[in-house]
Parts: sequence; structure tokens; C-alpha cells
Amino acid sequence: MITRTFIISGKVQGVAYRYYAKQTAEKMHIKGYVKNQFNGTVKLIAQAEEGELSLFEAYLYKGSPHSIVENIEIINTNNEIIYKGFNIN
Repeated sequence: MITRTFIISGKVQGVAYRYYAKQTAEKMHIKGYVKNQFNGTVKLIAQAEEGELSLFEAYLYKGSPHSIVENIEIINTNNEIIYKGFNIN
């Protein structure tokens, strides 16, 4: 199990990006959470196997219909927490 932190920037708040990420994560059996940051970015923690995370990343770049993803910073996270589901925080 791998855990990654994604910091998504662009037009990603107020455009249903978190809802889109949650729906996609649940379909792909990705665990973790997504939340808005005060600086206008979205932070997403995702936990799954390597192949699933790579595919999920492509969906994060696509985003919701009204979002415009400009950049995603990806950080491999040494996380001992095991997430049970995927939440919007």
C-alpha cells in the first residue's frame, strides 16, 4: 500500500473538484481524503497500490467539468495511517 499527497492548483475550488475526486476515488477503491486549502489549492491524500494511484493521478489532472488544473505537486508520504474510505474534509 502506497500513500501519496497531491497538492492540486488552478481553478479547483468552487467547481466541484472535491466531489469529483471523491466519486472517482470511490470507483477506483482509493482510500484517503480531499480538502480545500486556505491558499486556493486542494490537498488530497490517496492510499492504494502503485498502478491504481498512477491511473487516479490522470483523473486528478482531468478534474471536474468546470475545473482547470494547472499543476499537481506529488509527494510520496510515509504514512502509517490506514484509511478506511475516502472523505471530503
